Amino acid sequence: MKTALLIIDIQNDYFPGGKYPLVSPLEAAQKAYMILQCFREHGGYHIHIQHISKKPDATFFISGDRGTDIHDSVAHFESEPIVYKHEPNIIFPEWTLEIDEAVKEIFDKLEKRQYPYDESWLNWLPNPSWSPSAVAAKLPENWDKI
Repeated sequence: MKTALLIIDIQNDYFPGGKYPLVSPLEAAQKAYMILQCFREHGGYHIHIQHISKKPDATFFISGDRGTDIHDSVAHFESEPIVYKHEPNIIFPEWTLEIDEAVKEIFDKLEKRQYPYDESWLNWLPNPSWSPSAVAAKLPENWDKI
């Protein structure tokens, strides 16, 4: 059996200042970040899933809007697989195919020892323009310990 972490819809519109803020999104995102970092540090498979609405009357997750961006707390790295979905709270068969393709891409990179599974992540540094202080300041003690 193979395991993969799915990071689903942790996007700016769900946070304060977004178009559809949820209750305590930062707390939830911090927990997701801890799990995501564990997967990253130990070579676990992970896939970001991003909701971008195609509805012309959508009020949030609007294509081209910063609200659709994955929140900085679980920032998506360019080399990581991402699947786009266009409906809330649902998985369509064609969406499952995209996940399968992303998983195949991960395993292909793993087998070939390609970035980010080539140990280059050991030297990774966050983009200096990111503002992790808001997240890092609130992480629970020993968040980085397994």
